[in-house]
Amino acid sequence: PPGELVTNPAARPNPPGRPDPAERPRHVPLVGLLTFTSGCVDVVTLMTIGGTFTSVITGNLIIVGRAIGTSSLTPALHVIMSVAGYVLGVAAGSRLRARLARSGPQASWPRAATQVLVAEAAVLAAVNAGWAAWGATPPAAGTDVLLVALALALGMQGAAARAIAGSASTTYMTGALTTLVEA
Repeated sequence: PPGELVTNPAARPNPPGRPDPAERPRHVPLVGLLTFTSGCVDVVTLMTIGGTFTSVITGNLIIVGRAIGTSSLTPALHVIMSVAGYVLGVAAGSRLRARLARSGPQASWPRAATQVLVAEAAVLAAVNAGWAAWGATPPAAGTDVLLVALALALGMQGAAARAIAGSASTTYMTGALTTLVEA
């Protein structure tokens, strides 16, 4: 009650929307691992699959600006594909997470978030299979498909992360670092 002196801070309830501090440390390293995974996928797509980011929209805007300035439209087209894949991934991941969340209890790391991450892992496995099938040298159309699929996977990861306590971002380092340090 208001004005009540709490002599045992452990007995104080958590503010609304905040996870139990005893549960928080358990998932903070996992959020860091998801962020690392997202960064790895971005490095792969930037260096070998399309030359764009699959989750860093700000970085993609820089690529578009450079493409306009150099009159080279291919990078801009890859950015459009990457952003479209990411948007589709967020939409699919959010919808899947919402449907799965109806059937389970809410926790600081909901089961629905894990299930969406399993779906993301399936997309990543399919991309790896495609990459291997092309002997690490996919044709141009194959590169485009892999790029969109990887962006879709990271969009799903972003949607899953929104259900985790603290709404950690795993697809851009500034927000992820801020959330991890704050936690």
